Amino acid sequence: MLISAGFDAHSNDPITSLGLSSEGFFMVSSKLVELAEDFCNGMIVFVLEGGYNPQNLADGAAAVFASLLHKSFTAPRDGSNDKEPDIEARIDEIRKWHAF
Repeated sequence: MLISAGFDAHSNDPITSLGLSSEGFFMVSSKLVELAEDFCNGMIVFVLEGGYNPQNLADGAAAVFASLLHKSFTAPRDGSNDKEPDIEARIDEIRKWHAF
């Protein structure tokens, strides 16, 4: 599974307003790792792609590494919204697009 890991979806990214927090990136990454284990014998590659805030980029990369290592992740308070988008619903929609 090849994942384009862009962190411009962070809620405090200066260019976008897509609403994820660093903790949200961890939840998404963990779910993707789980799907790779279920469908690809755990073969997954995250390719760093974007994001326009250096701290979001660092925290997002840390979240991905934590998910790959099956570790917990607690993001520093990053000024993002307290209400995380429904990660499960978004992943389910993507799974439908890819018949996955």
